[in-house]
Amino acid sequence: QYGFPLHGSRFIVCLVDIDEFGRFREMYREKDRSLILYALRKMCEELCEQELGFSCMTAMLLPGQIALVIGMEASDAEAEDRVKQVVGQINGKVRQYFQLTVTVALSRPVKGYRGIGEAYQQALELLGYRLLLGHDQLIAGRDLEPSVQQSRATLMQRLKRIVAGIAQGDLEEAEAGLNEMVRLVPLYVRNSETVLGLFAYLIGELDVLLQEYGIDPK
Repeated sequence: QYGFPLHGSRFIVCLVDIDEFGRFREMYREKDRSLILYALRKMCEELCEQELGFSCMTAMLLPGQIALVIGMEASDAEAEDRVKQVVGQINGKVRQYFQLTVTVALSRPVKGYRGIGEAYQQALELLGYRLLLGHDQLIAGRDLEPSVQQSRATLMQRLKRIVAGIAQGDLEEAEAGLNEMVRLVPLYVRNSETVLGLFAYLIGELDVLLQEYGIDPK
């Protein structure tokens, strides 16, 4: 009755996030980036409407990230499988038409408009698994193996231990955490890109910490 553009009783949020956004910004000028992201949004909308026939719309809440919200009248295993199959095409189409890669995260169906925020948070959390799984992936919550979830939790604990050690001035604790992380990474990670991503994430956390203390990260 309020004229909302989305229709349905259940909603799924699909996040399409550009891999290595920093490199993307270096490669293209702002105007070109805007055109690419606009074209990517339209591609996602058309794919959803043509292949699924469901109500959908896109939004951009963060740089380099497109949120595709999909409305469904019924939420059953068959409908969810259809959604997953269609959004699973996004990775290949982006490689083909845009010469870059994206990570796609797919939330579970939620009930009503109020659930859309929750679904977005679910998808955002799933993007965190890119550190372990690598780029150019479709990450759906129901497909994540418990071992992958545990691996991420273990590595994140080690990262926090290192940062906390430095924050508390306990460099021995930080060094122990770093040594433990170096020992664990080969057990959980199978590609060099992900290894680099983990340590880049650690450096980013340290950078934020130092800035909070007013220290020049350089």
